[in-house]
Amino acid sequence: MAQQTINIGTIANDNTGDTLRGAGEKINDNFTELYTDISALTSATAYTPTLVDSGGGRTYTVTVNSARFTNIGNLRWFSVDLTVTAVSGAASGDLRLSLPATSTYSGTVEFYADKLSAAAKTDIQANVPAGANYAVLTHYENGDSLELASRVQATSRLILTGIFFTTP
Repeated sequence: MAQQTINIGTIANDNTGDTLRGAGEKINDNFTELYTDISALTSATAYTPTLVDSGGGRTYTVTVNSARFTNIGNLRWFSVDLTVTAVSGAASGDLRLSLPATSTYSGTVEFYADKLSAAAKTDIQANVPAGANYAVLTHYENGDSLELASRVQATSRLILTGIFFTTP
């Protein structure tokens, strides 16, 4: 519903505006719509993310501790917490974590990793490419971007949270 504006007339008490009852109905309708929209923000939807090596050389078995998303217009907020329980094969590509929808624009999300086989010396980062339904997880050593797929091992824990744009 579009916002309902109360007609207050041209000048005070000229009887050209909404009646008191009509104005009250518009007020109630506007508040009902706002409260309905706001209540949707308090509930998140669960989803099951996947962790993959884009080259296909390594596979990961994960336990999803939590994975949820909430829509706010064209924005999609998400949070993922997972623990890797098994790893097999040799890494051959980027480490990717699936998202609950496709991103319209590229962006960066918050990323935390624990119990990697070797710590990144400078930074770890997660980027969402435009038009993708996944985040690429990388690490940096001495300014060089390197894949993270080979560093994740059984017992590694990955936590991501962020907001990205989606098409309605």
